[in-house]
Amino acid sequence: MSALPEPSRRARLALAVPLAVALGLLVWNVSRVGNFIEDDTLISLRYSARLLAGQGLTFTDGERVEGYSNLSWVLLNAGLGALGVDLIHAARFWAAASTAVAFLAALALVRRFGGTGSALLAAVLLGSTAPFAVWLTGALEQPLLLACLAVALWALTRLGEEALTPKPWAWAAGGALALLVLSRPDMPLFVVLLTLALPVLLSGKPWGAILRVATVIAGLPLAAWLAQLGFRLAYYRQWVPNTAFVKATVTAARAHEGFVYVRGGLEVAWLPSLFGAAGLVFALFEPRTRRWAAVLALTALAWMGYVAAIGGDHFPAWRHLLIVYLISAILAGLGAAALAKRWRRLRLAAPALAMLAAALVPAYSDSQWKQNRIDVARRARWQWEGQAVGGAFGAAFARERPLYAVTAAGCLPYFSRLPTLDLLGLTDQHIARAAPSPRMPLAHDHGDGRYVLARAPDLITFGLPRGGGPIFKSGEEMAADPRFSRDYRRVRFRTLEPLSLESESYVRLRGRVGVRREGARVIIPGYLFFDVRGLPTPDGGMGAFLRERRRVSFEAPEVPAGSFRARLEPPNPHVTVRLSRRGGAQVAELEPRPDELTLDRPGPVRVELGTASLSTVIGRVVLEPTRSSARPSEREAAVEALPREDLPVAPGFGVWSVSGEAFGAASVTARRPGQGVVEDAPGAFLDSFAASTRTRSGDQVTGLATSPPFIPSRDGWLALMLAGGRAEGWDAQVGVRLVELVDGGRRRVVRFVASGEGDERMRWLHLDLGWLAGRTLALEVFDDSTANWGHISAGGFGLHGVRLAPR
Repeated sequence: MSALPEPSRRARLALAVPLAVALGLLVWNVSRVGNFIEDDTLISLRYSARLLAGQGLTFTDGERVEGYSNLSWVLLNAGLGALGVDLIHAARFWAAASTAVAFLAALALVRRFGGTGSALLAAVLLGSTAPFAVWLTGALEQPLLLACLAVALWALTRLGEEALTPKPWAWAAGGALALLVLSRPDMPLFVVLLTLALPVLLSGKPWGAILRVATVIAGLPLAAWLAQLGFRLAYYRQWVPNTAFVKATVTAARAHEGFVYVRGGLEVAWLPSLFGAAGLVFALFEPRTRRWAAVLALTALAWMGYVAAIGGDHFPAWRHLLIVYLISAILAGLGAAALAKRWRRLRLAAPALAMLAAALVPAYSDSQWKQNRIDVARRARWQWEGQAVGGAFGAAFARERPLYAVTAAGCLPYFSRLPTLDLLGLTDQHIARAAPSPRMPLAHDHGDGRYVLARAPDLITFGLPRGGGPIFKSGEEMAADPRFSRDYRRVRFRTLEPLSLESESYVRLRGRVGVRREGARVIIPGYLFFDVRGLPTPDGGMGAFLRERRRVSFEAPEVPAGSFRARLEPPNPHVTVRLSRRGGAQVAELEPRPDELTLDRPGPVRVELGTASLSTVIGRVVLEPTRSSARPSEREAAVEALPREDLPVAPGFGVWSVSGEAFGAASVTARRPGQGVVEDAPGAFLDSFAASTRTRSGDQVTGLATSPPFIPSRDGWLALMLAGGRAEGWDAQVGVRLVELVDGGRRRVVRFVASGEGDERMRWLHLDLGWLAGRTLALEVFDDSTANWGHISAGGFGLHGVRLAPR
């Protein structure tokens, strides 16, 4: 191989133009991806967070399982986290920096063989390929892999013919490859390939010098690999990462899936695939580029063969083929350089090819974003819904520390910080080694329902953060086991911040967040009653929301013999309680005179809760021994007779403050153009359905209307009517919020959210405010959604027992 010239200052400046093009196109694609974060990224960050908290490289309490496959990524993020950087921001910083380094090294490599035109061609191919942007925002370790490999390849080009001992560039290549093998367990494949290729790449050097270079390039990664293996054996007592048992299953069916995966990835990235294939052909004709083109092509083919053998991948945007896309761009640049070198008349071929590639970028970009595997990154935000669900459970159950079983093993454990059982086995040794189900997809086929039930998790969320019924192998086996229906209750929980949504999760009836015994007392959380919604309470716990004019029940298992009375903690005068037992009923009503229920032997007790004219929030029901006797009061009738004071929305909004476009210039008394008929409207009301135009529907605008602040008394209550969309998930945030203003109004905390039912019928809500007595509150009618049914109609506002707060 002929010696390559050292880059001059002018050449370095010329490299800045292609790099700017590549990064400019990358930023454009990143803006299209939006706020995507991969769930497995949060698995790695959970390890980083626990390491920073002094809990070691562990996923959960009491176990040591290597559920990550990217040690360097975990440590890099922990390093920034130690400086106070949010770990998600840290991961995205490293992803952005690594992508920039990978692009710079790749372009520098091409620039050493050709001119600026060749580098421009590679830059266009790199920056316009959407998967690079997806995995920059997704913030898993792929950008770091690209950076390590690209730096190693670039450093190898800097080894001159005259050196008889390893130059610093050999140490740079070896160091990059050492970091590479610490970033994924399968990266030693590239070390082997490049080490074997050294005689070809360094043709003309003495064999002794080649061996010395090979010793450095292979020795540093080998030392890093041995060090990690030693740590793994000492710390986890395993030879391979736990993830290998879940993902590294080679079968004929998986190989076919992998072949389809690789083929699809090459087809969707047709621009670098086409130019890379053509570049390979031209580069093979030129002696200066022939060896490098052959080695790069064989490296890419070997990697694609490996990816196909393991069945491809289930993540978005073909993350395993980013290396292939990088190599394709380099091959395209080498081919352009070879074309201009071999045929002098075509010295402008490289700039012309770069211009051709740039002209194809709009069509290329459009075709990529039409692919579901790429577009899903733009649409998928369920990981952030995990922030709402996990955050709510983590705050509410921080004292109880329940064992939380999840399918989404990244977002829910990361944001909840609760002890966790991974139902898919990435971070659980037993499940990872269980026999996979051939019916389940890659990395979702392991499970053991009997084992999970034996672990007795206190809280379970199957599937994505919104939950639902049991799925995948563990879930199906649990559902078939009678213990599951006997021991678990399906509960709907409503989150408040940063998103409002419902999660259908399962609670173990006799678990840490289920029915508990404290001495002779029996404590029943309000969310275990049928037809209620679990709701975070201001004291940091988890209560329940009871709709007005409803009666709900729960059968407490195995209450001990004796006389009991029922009361609510905290007290709530708007709720009545009835206790009954098999063979007859006795009634106990709440303060001030609760009745007794006497059991002559242990057995189940049915507890009924009822509300009159107000919806309200409760904490828990306590059954405690008593010797007192009392008679039912007339409290329920008194609640029915509560007076009301109407506070209609005045034309022009009156005292309400409004921002955004959705609510227009004033309140309305009827539907807006393009909107369905608003039924039962209470005169003037706030409506976030903007008038439809030729270019947008009325749902595609957002806005916020805020009431003046007020402070409720213990008898305070609120009435309102609302219709429109549901507040369910990141793309459907519409409704009415009750917020608490703290720190003099500088901070707001959401305490309650109500939304429509997905229709235009306005319905009354009468909400008790006594559970927020003495706090400074405000109402927000919010529309943060541009999706279908992304509007809200609200009016009929009435307040009782409140006073206006100073602004």
